[in-house]
Amino acid sequence: MKNIYLRKFREKSDGDLQHIASNIDGYILEAREAAIQVLKERSEKASTPENVQYVVENSDLVTSRKIKSTPYKTKSFITDDPEAPELYSKNAITGFSIIFGTIYGSILLMQNMKALEKNNGRALVLIFGILYMIATIYAVNIFDGTSNIATVLNIIGAGILRAIWNHLIGYEFKFRKRDWSMAALISILISTALFLYYFFID
Repeated sequence: MKNIYLRKFREKSDGDLQHIASNIDGYILEAREAAIQVLKERSEKASTPENVQYVVENSDLVTSRKIKSTPYKTKSFITDDPEAPELYSKNAITGFSIIFGTIYGSILLMQNMKALEKNNGRALVLIFGILYMIATIYAVNIFDGTSNIATVLNIIGAGILRAIWNHLIGYEFKFRKRDWSMAALISILISTALFLYYFFID
């Protein structure tokens, strides 16, 4: 899997990289691995300070010690690491999908893919969201507007989006939680406009 930190970390100083690589509690594993990789690349081209060389030579210890410091029962992958990407959480995507519709959850997940520079994943989520929305509208019309079928399909759609997250982003991927209040306001306005449109059309 592509490490999204590498390009950004190549612009940092050796001191900053050493701090990231050694700070087990402050930075996520992917960030520390990227810092170590950049330090290794630099050490092969020129002499490095002794303290930086220590981090490079002990990279296995630095990256593996996090496993021991975090209890297995911990299921939250939200971090305060300033280098971690800011993403909409799975719970936010699930909530939007169930309340507003799967297409809304798909848009949030697409924003996550954009932040992670996963263009193929972004396109996949867009195609899924559109096709699933069409299928949902078709199913609701067949069942004569029964509200339960829409809710059930939204729940299923939310589950599929979570599965896509786990497959393309990773189940244990750590990230900073992105505020969803503005997305909720926009979703409410769009949903209200659509409701009023169909209400007056009928």
